Amino acid sequence: KTLTGGTCAWPARLGQWLRAAFPNATVTMQSLAQKGITTYVLFAQLGLLLERHGDADVVIIDTLVNDAWALEDRSQNWVSMVFEAFIRAVRDILPSVEIFVLLAGCGACSRQ
Repeated sequence: KTLTGGTCAWPARLGQWLRAAFPNATVTMQSLAQKGITTYVLFAQLGLLLERHGDADVVIIDTLVNDAWALEDRSQNWVSMVFEAFIRAVRDILPSVEIFVLLAGCGACSRQ
């Protein structure tokens, strides 16, 4: 089967894999990805996003691609501070959820 568009994105592929690996489980995968949204902007929306999805078992966070532009300038340490605050806020809002942070590689990151 050929995957195109949103079905090719890693969240969709992960959902397909989970359903295949655990056929007797109910797997609901919902991607809240937004093009070009940095952690800083996402943080401002966090309460509303998590309020709608408070029944999640796992939250996977992948912001590296959208934040990579700020990593080009090492003086942009606000990215790290906002990211940490973001993770802490997710934990505060959804204390029983498992948080998985995905840090995929990028050119700017390898120079850090």
